[in-house]
Amino acid sequence: TPNPLAAAEILGFDLGIMIIAGLFIGLFSALLAMRLLFFLLDRGLWKAEKDQTGEIELQVIDLPKEAPGALLSVIPIIIPIVLILSGTAYRAFYVTVPAFWEFISNKVIALLAGVIAAYIVASKSLSGKQMEKSLQKAMSSAGLVLLITGAGGSFGAIIGSTGIGD
Repeated sequence: TPNPLAAAEILGFDLGIMIIAGLFIGLFSALLAMRLLFFLLDRGLWKAEKDQTGEIELQVIDLPKEAPGALLSVIPIIIPIVLILSGTAYRAFYVTVPAFWEFISNKVIALLAGVIAAYIVASKSLSGKQMEKSLQKAMSSAGLVLLITGAGGSFGAIIGSTGIGD
């Protein structure tokens, strides 16, 4: 999403290091939260007679006949992460980074590679109209976030260049 990318850019962090740190902090937080939940459940937080209604509503989702498997479905997520982390790893071991490696580990190019991979994966099971509808829905959500982020960045640049903030 654009927010972590913007945060890394504004704070001057390497995005790969931020991903690795977030992975460890997220894993630690999840384990701590699970431990706390199990502790509370053992102390009687959940009582089936008052907390459980017995009614479950299931929503039926029509999947395409040739829906991709789980591994193929996560490839568009894994590709940008691997490309960004490869640039971070390369910078950790070598002083100078070749231009090609700098290019493919750039966050925008890595995300573009993920989008292209998503289109390739989706083309196996969706028709052109379905892919267009999916893209339209995704762009309407992402466009608003990008618009707000861009407007905020522009406003910040104007404030900084005019000196009004001082």
